Amino acid sequence: MAPNIITERFDSWKEIALYLNKDVRTVQRWEKKGLPIHRQRQTGAIFAFKAEIDIWMTSEGAFLESDASEVEAPPAQPANGLDSLKQRPFDDVEVEIKEIDTPIDEEPSKRKKALTLAAALLIVAIGTFLIWKWISTATIPLPARVLVLPFENLSDDPKLDYLARGISDDVISSLAQLQSSKISVVERVTAARYEQKTVDQIGRDLRIDFVTKGTVKRQVDRVRINVQLVQVSDQTEVWANSYDDEIQSIPSASSRIAADLEHKLSDLLTPHQKSSNTSSPPRQARIGTKNSQAYDDFLHGRYFWSKRGVASMGKGMNYFKLAITEDPNFAAAYAGLADGLALLGSAQSGVLPPTKAFPEAKAAAEKALSLDDSLAEAHTSLAYISLVYDHHLGRAKQEFDRAIQLDPSYATAHQWLGLYYYAIGDTKSAIATVTRAKEQDSLSLAVNIALAEAYYFARDYAHAADQAIHPLLLRTTIWDART
Repeated sequence: MAPNIITERFDSWKEIALYLNKDVRTVQRWEKKGLPIHRQRQTGAIFAFKAEIDIWMTSEGAFLESDASEVEAPPAQPANGLDSLKQRPFDDVEVEIKEIDTPIDEEPSKRKKALTLAAALLIVAIGTFLIWKWISTATIPLPARVLVLPFENLSDDPKLDYLARGISDDVISSLAQLQSSKISVVERVTAARYEQKTVDQIGRDLRIDFVTKGTVKRQVDRVRINVQLVQVSDQTEVWANSYDDEIQSIPSASSRIAADLEHKLSDLLTPHQKSSNTSSPPRQARIGTKNSQAYDDFLHGRYFWSKRGVASMGKGMNYFKLAITEDPNFAAAYAGLADGLALLGSAQSGVLPPTKAFPEAKAAAEKALSLDDSLAEAHTSLAYISLVYDHHLGRAKQEFDRAIQLDPSYATAHQWLGLYYYAIGDTKSAIATVTRAKEQDSLSLAVNIALAEAYYFARDYAHAADQAIHPLLLRTTIWDART
């Protein structure tokens, strides 16, 4: 069959062999030397592109000549057998030549005995591995997965949506800090995309154990927050509480809510989950500021920053600066400012000159850490800056590791760690760490694009194409998806 001229694609070993004027066995051997061969994800069928083969043949010309010189000419065949074989496809030729050339053993073959023994040992090894895998899976406790939905704004003013969203975001951050070995908290981006879904659907799609819902209502100088905890398995409400605070006490509300949730969840964990490793003691959720206006500005900043548009990120950074003006010791506001500056100075956006954006972002991240070294977000920002601007690989890896140690559920840390592995040429580790990011935040456009890139750089084009389809169809702003 002739190759498809329109797509310049070969869909079988025979087509590739015909194009290269080689036999199938030689072409299959060349795959191990780097010949670009692809496989369908579902069927395993091979295919190749003419342009890629041409490039490879050009770059590997010297190797191919030496490789060809090392291949012995096939032994002569009986005349009556060879004439019939010439008219058959390559694969059949190779099979029959092999059969003709195989000598007939007059004694029991030692090689067959060795192969039989090796096969038996392999079966035993595989069986042992599967038993070990089953035992380890059955005994290693998995953390309870918790999703905190965006809290609903019940205030008369719809402009207060940022307040409700900000409080639920803070509950997510505070809960993730408390006891990550027993509780896995889903990232806020994924939580936001399931805002209108039923508990049953959330459980099916995300394998969630518990869902937290909440409402926020502000009346003059007081705020009332109602929180519910729902067990997904039977969709029953297992806990509820109300928090009635003055507006100036709001900065501490999310920490108290998270602590109460953690206490109740600990009571509801299965014996397996309760027995999980607790080598790192639970950390007390921190209160970032006692200044209510600074906290309000910070919530505004994060609300606009999360939209990831150029204009909205500019608004977000202005609010972070206002929060810092109100409270110069507000570490989270410095971390938010560092994130915004780094992204606006990145190659994907090009909004700010890198020579201006990155030094300011670095100063903000270092200031945040000088105030609170337990901020995973600030360590992640500093790692990103060290990697893409300072080109200091050692410090970047150190900061990424520290961020993930502080908050293993922070998807951005795993995502940007993938960039570090690209830089050192470890594409296998890049795929693994970005896959972990997707497990934490499965609907993040940035994470999905990062995973597609990881497959692409590993030359796994089939998986890269499959992965890229989903996020690219959701939005049309490529920079929005990549950051």
